[in-house]
Amino acid sequence: MRFLWLALLFAASIRAETLAIIGAKAWTNASDAPIENATIVIAEGRIVSIASGAPAPANARVVKA
Repeated sequence: MRFLWLALLFAASIRAETLAIIGAKAWTNASDAPIENATIVIAEGRIVSIASGAPAPANARVVKA
């Protein structure tokens, strides 16, 4: 979890870059259960998608959780 926050803070400093965090455990407001093996995509400093097992976009910098 600590790694995810660091990655999100780092992503804010490189707004022009697309970042994909793969293999994460993510909690959202949509469910009480976490999303396992999540791919979190951050573009222009904002989270644009969170999906289980989704591939990283071709132009993304990939970080393993």
